[in-house]
Amino acid sequence: MYAEHPIPKKLHPYIEALWSVTPEEEVPAYPVLPDGCVDIIFSPSTGVQIVGTMTKPQVFRLVPGAQIMGMRFRPGIASNVFRVSVQEFVDRTIQLAEIWPAMSRQLMEQLCDQKSLQRRLSVFSQSIQIDFSPTPIQKAINNIVQSAGQVSLETVACEANLSLRQFRRLCGIATGLSPKMLCRILRFRNAQSQLRSKSSADLAVACGYYDQSHLIDDFREFSGTTPANFVLLQQR
Repeated sequence: MYAEHPIPKKLHPYIEALWSVTPEEEVPAYPVLPDGCVDIIFSPSTGVQIVGTMTKPQVFRLVPGAQIMGMRFRPGIASNVFRVSVQEFVDRTIQLAEIWPAMSRQLMEQLCDQKSLQRRLSVFSQSIQIDFSPTPIQKAINNIVQSAGQVSLETVACEANLSLRQFRRLCGIATGLSPKMLCRILRFRNAQSQLRSKSSADLAVACGYYDQSHLIDDFREFSGTTPANFVLLQQR
């Protein structure tokens, strides 16, 4: 059901994925896990929405033929795009119209006029105009992303010429998360991507967890299950 599509070159620094989901049958509980990102999504039935950063797993109901598409912003980027603190969106899905009424109406009309997925993806990817140089806080957040959460926050803040207190505040505005929570989610995401290739004990070491119990605790919090059960669920 889930597919990722080519991202326009000019959007690569800002967008992690351009994706679509087209279910062939009803899915009463489609799971979405924390990843440190904000998405903007569209479907004809729900309109254009912003899905904020998550601190816990969420489930969405999908109906057959309900074509959904989205853009996933890299951590720390969405606040510049929407010109608001994304702390307002944490663990929430809101209508784009709440912050950009005119833009939301125009984009909805343009997308509904398109008949094919590819045309809608093209319009969608061109709809958000992004052209700004990374700020010091965005560079610092990118350092955390590149390290998959395995980095000294004091070092990251210092490299951005920020005090640790300033860094915590600005990271919250940019990502909706504290630096510590962002690191935890990125470590979890990294562990999730390697889960099938390593044992839990090896994975804990590779991804910067104190021990296997630490890894399992974070998996329970961010996926709702253990690493072993997560693999079984993915195989169904």
